[in-house]
Amino acid sequence: MLDQRDNYCKIWSIKLKLNELVLKSCRLLVTYSFIAYIHYIMSLQYLKEGFVLSLILFVTVFSFSCSTNPDEIKALYSKLEMPDEQGRDVLIVYSKKGIIKARLSAPLLIRHFGEDDLTEFPEGLHLIFYNEDGDIENELTSNYGLRNEKTEEMLAKDDVVVINKKGEKLNTEELIWNQKTSRIYSEKFVRIQTADEIIYGDGLDANEDFSEYTILNIKGIINLQDESI
Repeated sequence: MLDQRDNYCKIWSIKLKLNELVLKSCRLLVTYSFIAYIHYIMSLQYLKEGFVLSLILFVTVFSFSCSTNPDEIKALYSKLEMPDEQGRDVLIVYSKKGIIKARLSAPLLIRHFGEDDLTEFPEGLHLIFYNEDGDIENELTSNYGLRNEKTEEMLAKDDVVVINKKGEKLNTEELIWNQKTSRIYSEKFVRIQTADEIIYGDGLDANEDFSEYTILNIKGIINLQDESI
């Protein structure tokens, strides 16, 4: 009877060891499969820095997914955080109904993933607006920018300058471009210089090509022709 019990225990011991070997083999197989996949994708030069990190973390999670311990898997997932995307010397094209409306260039772009899905331009930006014929209508520069990808609104601030094709120049410290409505507006102090005059006041509403604009609260007008006399 004791011999049968010993044999029974030995059989279960062997089964447990086999199960452990199967689990380890499963982990190694999944890990090496994804590493091979990453190597293949990298050879196609499609990976970005943030995507590489995401795939490596994904491989790690999968290698542990063969484990039967749910607490171990949960603890691993709790440590993972989606990294921000960053890019240097970026160029972004904005279009509507297949027509290019604007091109944005910036020395640094940072993506913040979350509920708002924000794109930040902490080192400034240069935005060029085009008409339907592809001609430049106006240009916008600022020292800082922040775009909400969900609402398609972009905040430009710190020494904002807009110059349209007529040479009219807008200076302000804060401006918002709404891509959906094709409008730009501001609640801050604005200064507009044309060939004949300088207008300054608070608040602005204009179309995105800055061919038509309204200063909401005009504080003063300087006639440049009178000044030149």
